[in-house]
Amino acid sequence: MRRVHVFLNTIKLALCRLVSIFVYLTVFEPSSLQAQSDLGSSNNRPVLSLAVVGALTPSSKSFGIAQLQGVTLAVDDYNRPGGSSIQIQLDIYDDKADQSTIPSIMRRISLSGAFAIIGPANSRTCEFAIKQLESNIQIPVISPLCTASVLTKKKTNFFFRANVSDEKRLSKLLKSIMEGKTIPRRLLAFYEAGDPFGVGMLHDTETYLEDSYSVFHRNKFSKIEYERDLTEDKAVELITSAIGNDLGTKPEDGILLLGISPDVVTFIRALRRREVKSTIYVVEPDQSEFSQALKQSVTLQGVHVITSHSATNPLINKFDESFFRKFKEGSAWSAALAYDATRLLLAALDAALAERPSLYEDVQELRAEIPSKLPNSTSKVDFVVPGDHSFDAGEYLRLAFEGLQYDCKGRFVGWSEVQNEKCPSPEARPEMSARPIIYPPLYCLLVVAILGYVGSITRQVIHRLATNKTTIKFVSIIKDVIRSGSPIAILEALISIGVGSFVFIIILLKARQWLEDGDSASLIYNYGAAILAFFTGLLGTTVLYIVPPIVGPFIKSPPLPGRDTAGSTQQD
Repeated sequence: MRRVHVFLNTIKLALCRLVSIFVYLTVFEPSSLQAQSDLGSSNNRPVLSLAVVGALTPSSKSFGIAQLQGVTLAVDDYNRPGGSSIQIQLDIYDDKADQSTIPSIMRRISLSGAFAIIGPANSRTCEFAIKQLESNIQIPVISPLCTASVLTKKKTNFFFRANVSDEKRLSKLLKSIMEGKTIPRRLLAFYEAGDPFGVGMLHDTETYLEDSYSVFHRNKFSKIEYERDLTEDKAVELITSAIGNDLGTKPEDGILLLGISPDVVTFIRALRRREVKSTIYVVEPDQSEFSQALKQSVTLQGVHVITSHSATNPLINKFDESFFRKFKEGSAWSAALAYDATRLLLAALDAALAERPSLYEDVQELRAEIPSKLPNSTSKVDFVVPGDHSFDAGEYLRLAFEGLQYDCKGRFVGWSEVQNEKCPSPEARPEMSARPIIYPPLYCLLVVAILGYVGSITRQVIHRLATNKTTIKFVSIIKDVIRSGSPIAILEALISIGVGSFVFIIILLKARQWLEDGDSASLIYNYGAAILAFFTGLLGTTVLYIVPPIVGPFIKSPPLPGRDTAGSTQQD
């Protein structure tokens, strides 16, 4: 009977701790990423699938996740009760930024019920997706983030770029550089080799300079290639070589960084490390990467960019607020572009179904109809990212880019504004280390373990009161627990540590990110939620251990091991 009681006691405690996990994960934990959009309350609406393809694992992780977040937000808006007569569910495919995964993904999607694809999220995988469209797969592919200029020159009616090409971006950036107050003495470009994105941007840069500033291009422009995901030491090595050959690293020179945002940040680190004073130019950086760099003490002051994600745009501000409410983090231009692309696609879907309501029953016909409806649906969407969204050769006509630069605190200021404020050196800045966040969960787990023993003592007291043993000597009870009840107490402590660790590890992993991002509100909110969840579990423990003694006269139960049975009636 003792073993049976130990087993039942273990089950009780495990259930109590699981209550904590359930409360935290289902009520208080804000989801940062949803695999499927929240559907409306009405379950009798027809459901259509929308495929989302992007890299959710390294190297282009930030773009893939930001794209999915933007799509999810748009689909949630669409699925709200009282909206469309159709529900949209998301089918998510991780291409791992690896072009070799695209053929199989495209085949799987073509055989599924998805009516269109949002993505891929980088130019390399987009190129392979277009090759599939040029063969025998016919499904609309709308990419908000593939910007290599060559992509919209491919011959297919099923690919649309819900964005503008790098050629248009670089034209704006280079025009701002060459028509500024001071033209650079030399311009040095670091570009990503072996990839349509980096190679394409270099080609667009040289084409623009040759067409508009041929003498400058031939005499004062230099280029150095690098491989994606390079290390800071490798970047320093390339910069040192450029310094030795006087390729454009003096204060009056300009440095153009042509690659994905993580590599751009690596080069900025290396340039600061080598104390290069040249002006740095970047094509529309990803805000999340640059915000992270700022938290890690990377000096961004004076980095010149062009961006369409203006803080003065009320639609962007509204989008940012909605994005933060759902994902508890700041948005990026990539998420805003994905949000706009999805809303445009869904407007085209509504137009097709309004004309032929039965199309939802035949996905092949629906896929064939979407491309003709997409260009005519731009007038039905209030785009977050400003510009002329009329389709020209398979992409937006233009986006409203603005030339800006970062100040000492990571804020945008005017392109030509002279910055006299001196940034503190990285050593002087407070280090945003995530290490201290490890300790509070350890303290909490210690408290949970101690409560296991306290629980044993409390039950001894309750059972003695329930058996009319009015004289209670706490010293005697504690000795009983240590002598005969300790196995149960130890078991409780182990279960508390095991299950409690699961809850706190979840918070720990997220807290590290929040601390690095400076998101103290989310940090405080989630620790508060965890504490509340813990006390919810404690309440469950109280109910399970206090209610039985109260109703003891009506329920037969075995005595606790180690209980003094004198004066009590055995139920066995």
